[in-house]
Amino acid sequence: AGITYLISIRSEAKKLNSYKSGLRAEIDLCKMMAEEYNKEGAPQAPSWRMPTHAWANAYPELLSMGVVTQEQVTALNGVYIEINAFNLGLDQINDARAMERGSGNVMQEEANRNKLKASNIISKYQKASEALSSIK
Repeated sequence: AGITYLISIRSEAKKLNSYKSGLRAEIDLCKMMAEEYNKEGAPQAPSWRMPTHAWANAYPELLSMGVVTQEQVTALNGVYIEINAFNLGLDQINDARAMERGSGNVMQEEANRNKLKASNIISKYQKASEALSSIK
């Protein structure tokens, strides 16, 4: 029974590290994408979207493991709310372009909002990163 228990503990630790690694890789990539989006001359409506695969898969597992605090959840939710809003903003820019509404003003307004969202991702990254590091 002792060996089985140790194997179980080790397996849970591996899962935990895997979930954290997936989330860390994802928020690192999203921060990098946000920085690229905010560069002068960057496309306003790129064809890419920020990834949320780890968020959809690993994050619920972390919650179910009972290893995250309210503060950690708040930090992670904060960055992912901005990531989802950013992706929605890109969709809205593409919708405006497809509908050819106005003279580009709608597209520019959405792009300006998305630059703010990208800045919010960058500013919330540190807290989310620290939250991931502190999960035990």
